[in-house]
Amino acid sequence: MIRFRGPLSVVVAALSVALLAPCLARAQGGPPEEGRPPGARHGPRMRPGLTVLDRLERMSPEARGRFFESLPPERRQRLQERFEQYERLSPEERARLRRGLGRFRQLPPDQQDAARRLFSEFRLLPPDRRVMLRQELRRLRWLEPAERAARMDSPAFVGLYSAEERRILRGLLDLTPES
Repeated sequence: MIRFRGPLSVVVAALSVALLAPCLARAQGGPPEEGRPPGARHGPRMRPGLTVLDRLERMSPEARGRFFESLPPERRQRLQERFEQYERLSPEERARLRRGLGRFRQLPPDQQDAARRLFSEFRLLPPDRRVMLRQELRRLRWLEPAERAARMDSPAFVGLYSAEERRILRGLLDLTPES
């Protein structure tokens, strides 16, 4: 399995940007994802090797505005916020995000789908719980595998996190590197 490197927030941002691809293809006149032949990844005007992020960065502010305006209001707000978050990253963080996105794209489609679902579930958690899970994930990554398993099976751990949160933590551990 391919492991993502870097802080969880950068991995989440990379997956968020990856989720922009279907929207951009539809806004450019491409068919929806389910209408494409198997293996087709790019809309008609998306050149292979050119990422959605590249396209958004190369667009003029006016063209980017038109793209975002073509989206439903809720999705528009969410994607604009994510893109603005990306623009606030340092060059080093952007490079790390792009590397993570490249590794994500190398995953088989079923693993990409599983990762998207996992991060969608993570984003649905209340902000205070997401903070707790990020902190716990950092602690768990520092433990040896046997210590990690003991911690995750302990009554204290089970009492602190819901079954859903424990499942998400296990999934995030599978996606992110051990330190």
